[in-house]
Amino acid sequence: MSFNLLDMVKDQVAGQLTSKAAEMLGESEGGITKAMGGILPTVLGSIIGKGTEEGGASKIFDMVKGVDPGILGNVGSMLSGANDDSPSSLMNMGSGLVGSLMGDKLGGAVDMISKLGGIKSGSAMSLFSMITPFLAGGLSKKISDDGLGLSGFTSLLSDQKDIVSKAMPAGMGSLLGLGGMLGGIKDMATDALGGAKDLATDAVGGAKDLATGAVGGAKDLAAGAGAAAMGAAAGAAGAAKNVASGVANTGGKAVGAATGAIKSSADTVKKSGGGIFKWLILALLAAAGAYLLSQTSMCKDTAIGDAVGSTMESTADGAKGMAAKAGEMTKDAGGAIADGAKAAGGAIADGAEGVATGAMNMLGKVNEAGLKALDGITFAAGSVGSQMREFISGDGSGDATFRFNNLNFNSGSAQIKAESMTEIDNLAAILTAYPEVTITIEGHTDSDGDDAANLTLSQNRADAVKARLMNKSIEGERISTKGYGETMPVAGNDTADGKAQNRRIEVKINK
Repeated sequence: MSFNLLDMVKDQVAGQLTSKAAEMLGESEGGITKAMGGILPTVLGSIIGKGTEEGGASKIFDMVKGVDPGILGNVGSMLSGANDDSPSSLMNMGSGLVGSLMGDKLGGAVDMISKLGGIKSGSAMSLFSMITPFLAGGLSKKISDDGLGLSGFTSLLSDQKDIVSKAMPAGMGSLLGLGGMLGGIKDMATDALGGAKDLATDAVGGAKDLATGAVGGAKDLAAGAGAAAMGAAAGAAGAAKNVASGVANTGGKAVGAATGAIKSSADTVKKSGGGIFKWLILALLAAAGAYLLSQTSMCKDTAIGDAVGSTMESTADGAKGMAAKAGEMTKDAGGAIADGAKAAGGAIADGAEGVATGAMNMLGKVNEAGLKALDGITFAAGSVGSQMREFISGDGSGDATFRFNNLNFNSGSAQIKAESMTEIDNLAAILTAYPEVTITIEGHTDSDGDDAANLTLSQNRADAVKARLMNKSIEGERISTKGYGETMPVAGNDTADGKAQNRRIEVKINK
């Protein structure tokens, strides 16, 4: 049976790490266990992926050998703080390692693990930092115990591919760009998608047939109902036409007289008001028409005349009611307009006040608790935190790029020295106070060594800083990273001082 690195690390670490991490992070042990089950194959998958890159195997080999192989036998003391500041040292080591391994994909992986375990994203990031050193230590122990060289190490990683592909959380392989490594799973997914597609096609066909039948039936029903309605309408129209002809012949002259008398009044009223006054116009026309028609002798002397007179009398009463209603509507409309204007004025005033509050700072919204916390921090002169505070308190003019002056790494690596963490943590405090600010972390090196290696190193160091910020609960999507290698020197590379200036990490405010 082939060696299973994930099981070995899980057996030696899981029990102690689960309970301690849950206590430190304020999460449930069940959530930590689920998250850990996703982090271990994710980190190992990233190691395997890095090992397949050109020149990557030797870099991973050297990085892993740099981790103490005895770390797996020292889990309890490192997590309990039996040694001086051991948990902090573990987290610092882990943030550098995971930043180098995962780079700009770390933020997405953290979000996925956070959802998988139902834990906070900051807790997921801390777990990555805790677990990665133990996984690297397991590889280091295997190298030491079996006396593996580079070729043996790459064979070991290759043997872990199937194990990792089965344990990897759904979607993580695609996020990390490890699709080729997950061939077996990919084939299974393709077959499943094909079957689902066939089922969906059949279901759509059946639904289409049912819909066609239903539409046909509805069409037939609608045609029958339409024909019946047309017949009824034709009958009603004929009857109405006969009655209308009688009324027209009997009262035509009266209507003509009424029309001439009312027209000028209607024009005047029309000019005097808007939509509400149409009711008043109709009321006046109806009342005048009723009066004139009721006085016409032709109407009085016939049955139709009696009917029209009665109808017009009722209409006049209705017109009176409509005129009263128009008056009430006018009054109500005036009141509504006044109330609306008052409300709009209040809303405008409130909005103006909100705009004034929201414009408290040129960097956007301010987290009051975070801003208050900044008052308790003493920023070292020349530090990135000091530079950013001066920029924020000024008028916002000038370059928004700031250099870390107290940030150091182990030589040739992306592992941040413990004494340098304070400056990164102070930057995290500023980003907490201004939650809308996004930044780019830029890495630079001197010209010593291989150009490609320097470019990779500068990117890994920028990613390690991002990992530390995320460990302080700064969202990964607010931080982008870019390594420039030796391509953007700020001093000559012919002196030790010039090289030291060129080896730098800078922070640029994007907004």
